[in-house]
Amino acid sequence: MQSLNRTSSHITDSRPIRVLQFGGGNFLRGFFNWMVDILNAEAGFDGGVLLIKPTEGGGYAQLQAQDGLFHTILQDRSGEVTCLIKCIQEVIYPYREWQKFLDTASLPFCRFVVSNTTESGITYQYEELDFNKTPNSFPAKLTIWLYHRFKEFKGDPTKGMIMLPTELIEDNGGKLSSYVLKHAEDWNLGNDFSVWIEQYNYFCNTLVDRIVSGFPKENADKIQLTLGFKDLQITVGERYHQWVIETHFDIQNELPFHKTKLKVNFVKDLSPYREIKVRILNGAHTALVPIGMQAGLVTVFEVMIDGQLGKFIKELIYSEIVPTFTDPSIDARKFAQETILRFENPHINHRLESISVNAIKKFQVRLLPTIVLYLKQFKIYPRRIMFCWAALLYASFEDAYDLSILKDWDLMGLEEAQVVQQLQLDLENIHSLGIRKALELI
Repeated sequence: MQSLNRTSSHITDSRPIRVLQFGGGNFLRGFFNWMVDILNAEAGFDGGVLLIKPTEGGGYAQLQAQDGLFHTILQDRSGEVTCLIKCIQEVIYPYREWQKFLDTASLPFCRFVVSNTTESGITYQYEELDFNKTPNSFPAKLTIWLYHRFKEFKGDPTKGMIMLPTELIEDNGGKLSSYVLKHAEDWNLGNDFSVWIEQYNYFCNTLVDRIVSGFPKENADKIQLTLGFKDLQITVGERYHQWVIETHFDIQNELPFHKTKLKVNFVKDLSPYREIKVRILNGAHTALVPIGMQAGLVTVFEVMIDGQLGKFIKELIYSEIVPTFTDPSIDARKFAQETILRFENPHINHRLESISVNAIKKFQVRLLPTIVLYLKQFKIYPRRIMFCWAALLYASFEDAYDLSILKDWDLMGLEEAQVVQQLQLDLENIHSLGIRKALELI
C-alpha cells in the first residue's frame, strides 16, 4: 500500500500562508484544520496553515512525511464522514529552525494565529531576551515573532494579527495578550510596539467543543485499506462541533464561517456559552464518572446505554442541572439533548479513567455551582448530584466518612453541617449496599 503524500495523492496545489498554528495534536487537526479545508472549499478563504512545533520534545515526523496530509473520520449514529485534509503547507521546529521561524514573520498574507499548547501552554515565566535563542514559553515565542513582524512592516496597522487560542482555560485570549505585553515590557521592546500590539492585534477569547479521540489503533489497517493509503495520522472524532469566538471587532469577513454550515459563533460575551458547556456537558461527565467506575464500566457510552445508570444521568441532567438555567436566551434543554446524544455516540471511546483526572477539582468547578443554584431556587439539595458527590468521595478517599475534608473546600456559601448530613447517608448506603443497590434508593 502506498504511503499518503502529495505525490501519491496527486495534490499539487499550494495556498498562501494565512494561519500560523502552534500545535499539531489530534484536537487541532480534527477541529481547526478540518474547518480550514471547509473554508477553502466553500467560502473562498484560500488559506494555508504553517504548523509550528511549540515545544522542544517530540515532533511531527509522520505528518511531515505525509506532506501535511491526513484524513479525518467524523462519526455519530447517523453515519461517518471522511475527509482528506490538505491545508497544512509546512512544519517548522523553532528549537532547531529558529531563524526560519522568525523569517515567517514577513509572510505578507499571514493574518491568524491559532494555538492549542495545552492548559499549561499559556503561562507567563520571566525569560532573558536573546534574539538568537528559542525562548521556552509559547507567549514568549509569539512576542518575539510579533516584534519581528512589527519591525519588518514598520508598524503597519494592516499587518497586525488575530489571535485565536483554543486552550481550555478561561479568558485564554486575555491572558495571552497580557503575557505578550508583559514580555514586551520585560525586554524593553518599546512603547510603539506595545501600542501596535494593543491597537492592531486582536486577542480573542474562544471556547471550543468537539471530542477528538485520535488515531484508531484497533481498526487502522481496515480503514487504510478503504482509504487506499497508508495514513499514520488518521484523526477520528465526533461530528458535533462548536467554536465560540468572543470579539468586539468585525472579523467575520476575514474569517467567513458565515458562508459555510460550520457551527461557529462570533459573540460579544463568551461567558453564557462557557457556563452552559461547563455545567451541563462537563458537569454530567464529572457526575457519571464515579458511579460508572464503581459499577465496573469503562466508557461514557457504556454508562449511557446502561439501563440503570443511563436513566439516572439523564434524570440528573434534565431535573437538576437544566432547571438552574433561568435566562430565557439560553436554551439549556436543547444543549442537554445534544449532550446526551453525544454521550451515546458508539464510535467515541471516551474512557471514564481519563475524565476522572483531577475529579475533586472538577466537581468543585462543574457541579458545586449547580448545587448552590438549585438549593437557592428549590430550597432543597439536588438529590442525584449529592449522591454523585458522595460516590466521588467514597472513590477518592480511604476514609470517606471523615467529612472533615470539606473544611478545605470552598463550599460557595453552603452550610457545612447540612452538606455533611446530606452526604453521610449516601456514603453509608454505597459502602454497605454497593453502587447499584444504593442507586435504587434515590
